[in-house]
Amino acid sequence: MSANLWDASTVNRRPDADGVYLSGTGGELVCSLASTSSLAENQTVHMGASLRGAGKGELKPFVAYKDAAGKWNWTGFPDWKPTSQWQRFEGSCVVPSGMTIAAFGFNKSGATGDIEVYNPVFSYGSPVVLALSEITATDVKDGKS
Repeated sequence: MSANLWDASTVNRRPDADGVYLSGTGGELVCSLASTSSLAENQTVHMGASLRGAGKGELKPFVAYKDAAGKWNWTGFPDWKPTSQWQRFEGSCVVPSGMTIAAFGFNKSGATGDIEVYNPVFSYGSPVVLALSEITATDVKDGKS
C-alpha cells in the first residue's frame, strides 16, 4: 500500500491558511510525481477529498500514467458536480501493470467558477483509509473537530 501520494508530490498550487486548495482559473489542480517505479501488477488507485464549488458543470478527478515508451495515458474517477456545500467525494480506478503513475489531480475544464479542495488523498493498494467523511475545512476552521 502506498502512503498519500498527494503528500509525496509536487502540487501546482498551494493551500490557503485553512488547508484548502483553490482550483482558480487555470483549469487543473495537479500533482506530479518525480520518481516512481512501474507497477508490477494492476493497481486500484483510491481517491478521496472534500470538495465545494460555486460554479456549474463537472470536476473530473484523474490519474495520469506513462507506459514503458513514455506515452501518457489517463484514467478517471466518476465526475463530481460542484455545489455550494462541502461534500466528501471518494472513488477508485485501475492503473494497468507495467505503467508508472506520473500525475493525478482534478481537471475543472468542465466546470465554471472556483472549486475548493480539502484533505485530498490519492493512494493505491489495499487496505486504504481515506479520511473521515464528516470532517470538512469548515469544521476545522470552526473548531468542531
